[in-house]
Amino acid sequence: AVTGVQTCAEKGLAYEGTNCCDEDETPTPDNDSNSGSCIVCSDTPSSWMTKNGHTCATWKGLKSKCGPNGQTPSFIQNKFCQQSCYDRFDPPIAYVDGDGNEEICCET
Repeated sequence: AVTGVQTCAEKGLAYEGTNCCDEDETPTPDNDSNSGSCIVCSDTPSSWMTKNGHTCATWKGLKSKCGPNGQTPSFIQNKFCQQSCYDRFDPPIAYVDGDGNEEICCET
């Protein structure tokens, strides 16, 4: 487990319950969301993005799908661009597993 994990709310950021690691710590991949450790997240674009030649890492429309001021529930529920959404926005958007546990992506 990673020590020093706290919620973004505790750090003064917008989303209560979103776990953040301290900047000087490197999380270890772990598939147990309850442990506070990170998981290796996918970065799969939606079918519309693929058809239109967009990738998660470079698409400028990502902010409207998973950014702090524009979130599309179906985009989040389908876990499209999960790693890019986690990496690009602070605080990161909370994706959850089938049991409702927040998934913390490892830094890439």
